[in-house]
Amino acid sequence: MSTKTSLALLLFSLVFYIGFAQKKSEIYIVGNIHDSVPNYNPQILFEIIDRIKPDIILHEVDSEGMKAYETSSEKLKGNEIIASNRYVAKYPKTLRFPFDFEGRNQYRKEKGMVPTDNLAVQLIDSLFKTHMLTREEASIYESFQRITSDLISIASLSPENFNNTRTGTTS
Repeated sequence: MSTKTSLALLLFSLVFYIGFAQKKSEIYIVGNIHDSVPNYNPQILFEIIDRIKPDIILHEVDSEGMKAYETSSEKLKGNEIIASNRYVAKYPKTLRFPFDFEGRNQYRKEKGMVPTDNLAVQLIDSLFKTHMLTREEASIYESFQRITSDLISIASLSPENFNNTRTGTTS
């Protein structure tokens, strides 16, 4: 058998093994509202996760945030924390990993971004209302307001409404 034939058979065998011998994976991305609201709370998110039955859950935190999820003795808040803790309690073999850049929260604290996120929006809003923004800045802020309004409208509906392909765009 020639070297070309051997390599072709090896490549075919490898592709066949990868394509057919391994179990196919599915990835679900669940849109989440961090804080509980009447239409979305930890129990609703837990039920969504429990229907999917993932083997692995990725969280929008760095490794320090993940440690807090797993070891904190104080009552943690946030839909995703409570729901995934309940899921892991029910299915202890589930893996959970952080999925964000390392030091994110510390960086935000050091730069004065937390807990001042909303203060920046309030400042821009006050500049907008007093006509102190340029036309371009005002246009950007008006777009931000429209998009935010659209998102709030969607978020006020049931989770099915913000976890689908139709809500992938805004006006």
